[in-house]
Amino acid sequence: MLLHPTVTGTANSPPATPAVGDCYLVSVSASGAFAEHEGCLAGWDGQQWTFAEPFDGMRLYDHTAGMTLLFDGGWKSASAPATPTGGSIVDAEARAAIDQLAEALRTLRLLA
Repeated sequence: MLLHPTVTGTANSPPATPAVGDCYLVSVSASGAFAEHEGCLAGWDGQQWTFAEPFDGMRLYDHTAGMTLLFDGGWKSASAPATPTGGSIVDAEARAAIDQLAEALRTLRLLA
């Protein structure tokens, strides 16, 4: 769960029938066994939920969203840039898309 964190998705309460090895990112307004564990990873071992507090620099892969998240005081994800559509302002659109891509890489701390 901590060596290569991967989550099935985000949940505010435990699923009714988790499979051994299931791991979720606990969302806000958590309830049930997830209560008071917002932002933590919750892993099911077949008997109980184990919770791991995130730390700055921690990354995880969310299978449902199909994206990597970074913890930096809170969970962050990069947004895809707008795709240039062509036409007479393609240069401006391409520059804007490159700027958005660079910002997405900075969000995930892949660029300084």
